Amino acid sequence: MSRQRNGANEMATLPTSRLLVVDDDPALLIALSETLQNRLGPCTVDACGSGAQALDFIRAHTYDTIISDVTMPGMDGWQFLRAVQQSRCDTPVFLMSGTADHEVMTGALKAGACSMFAKPFDRDEIVATVRDGVALSRLKGILRQEESVIHRSNGHHATLIEKLHQHDVASTMPAPRTPLSGTPPVDEALQRRANYRATMIRHLANLDTFLFKLTAMHRGTSNKLSVVQENLRRHALSGLRRQ
Repeated sequence: MSRQRNGANEMATLPTSRLLVVDDDPALLIALSETLQNRLGPCTVDACGSGAQALDFIRAHTYDTIISDVTMPGMDGWQFLRAVQQSRCDTPVFLMSGTADHEVMTGALKAGACSMFAKPFDRDEIVATVRDGVALSRLKGILRQEESVIHRSNGHHATLIEKLHQHDVASTMPAPRTPLSGTPPVDEALQRRANYRATMIRHLANLDTFLFKLTAMHRGTSNKLSVVQENLRRHALSGLRRQ
């Protein structure tokens, strides 16, 4: 079932994504890995057969999306999901199950899974939804970077304002008396102060322009993230309705 994904089209221009697929069925691992690599464009898909092995992969690499089976020997999908969350990994996790009834689907969402796929899954559906998972991960990272730059720029802006204030206060104070031989002409001193103030004002104007553009970009990123989150919400709801 093919669906439009307006929020994820930008992903084609981003660096190669990395995905992790976890399932104890070797045939499914191969089939799903090949499907994602062929349909998502340039990406790296790591495949492993157990939750414990997958945790080792997570410690070694940063993933854009994780897809795990629920029923596995040893650490099952529920335990793996909790372990991922406890590791403070912010990567979207999708679960798969051959018994994905309404109760299981609801439990997956409550447990923190991004969504769930019922086996046998529709290839178009899983590719489109995983693409949104990659977009979700990337957009969250971009938001964090933008927020960090905005925070630092606001701090720099406040520092410039304080320096300008201090300069203006100092400019209103009478100059200390010094020997005539060491006293520069009054016009020269005033000119240096005026030049310094003009430089500060120019820096502030440039920083204001930068912050205005960055804030607008940040809003755009937030809007794209909202679209992707809505796509994933709809997928989760559609899965519940089918049960």
